[in-house]
Amino acid sequence: MKLEPNGIGGERPARQPRPLDRPLAFLDPLLARPALVVEGHDALGLARNTIIYVRDPVATFEKFRRVLKPGGLAHAIESDWNLTAVEPLGSEWRALVGAASSAWRIPEIGRQLYGFVRRAGFSKVAIQVLTKPDTEGRLLGMIKTVAGYARETGALDASRIDAMLQTADRSLAEGIYLAITRQFIVTATP
Repeated sequence: MKLEPNGIGGERPARQPRPLDRPLAFLDPLLARPALVVEGHDALGLARNTIIYVRDPVATFEKFRRVLKPGGLAHAIESDWNLTAVEPLGSEWRALVGAASSAWRIPEIGRQLYGFVRRAGFSKVAIQVLTKPDTEGRLLGMIKTVAGYARETGALDASRIDAMLQTADRSLAEGIYLAITRQFIVTATP
């Protein structure tokens, strides 16, 4: 969602957007197909793995609702860190997520997303939960990011974090690596 200066919160955008020549589609690489095709709607609010960082998710979705014209859609995708798994790390992964959890305002954002959107006043809310198990290393970047957050907190010894990353890399090479992260997808209309 690109907002012009002063365009959020119901204020008039600095310039009028030009009309779309064709329907707008949001492509999610997790789904490998269009997740949402908007035909004939005036606005679209998108948020992917960003609501987890905002101070007040309900207020954020209230802003989405204010800037959407009737029939517009708000679309958000979030994970839920306590519902992720990385094998063969098991309990070590849970410790890593626990140490990193201060990086996210609401680590359980995925399961709470539906309620936030409803409290923001959206009348129609659809929710899906999707996952694409990773056995090829696609989520190793995510694992390294979580490890970086855990390092910053100092809650785990750096050598323990290094050992976890080495185990993940080794398990990939040995063909026993598995990572799963659920994506909660909410589409709502005011």
